[in-house]
Amino acid sequence: MAAGIGAWSLPAAAMSDAQAEPTITTARADGLGNVDVDIVYYRDLGCTFIKDIKEGAPPDIEAPKRTLVVTVTIDREGGSCDLAQQAAKVIRQSIRIADRPGVLSVDIFYRDADGRFVRSQRPPIYRAGDED
Repeated sequence: MAAGIGAWSLPAAAMSDAQAEPTITTARADGLGNVDVDIVYYRDLGCTFIKDIKEGAPPDIEAPKRTLVVTVTIDREGGSCDLAQQAAKVIRQSIRIADRPGVLSVDIFYRDADGRFVRSQRPPIYRAGDED
């Protein structure tokens, strides 16, 4: 069983049972010059938080010209967190960024609070009419 989003399908394993929402990062153009990026980050340590999200590349990485770019700062020393926060394996946060003609995806760079590169993602941008 798969849930369809745009022209792509997501396997049922990528869906959260509780929310029936995709548990992957997605980007959707609104047709008005913006892209809504819904970021999903899987915790690899108990007390991890998204400290900051910004449009653009980190200062030490040259911004790709053919994609939109977002930088996410991960705080792995977020202080004390309660049991519910520790049990949550998925962190979600959203950002709205400016769209550009001809861009097909968003590069997302994840960094530690001290600036070290953690990982990256490149979700496609879903646009109205993509399902045609």
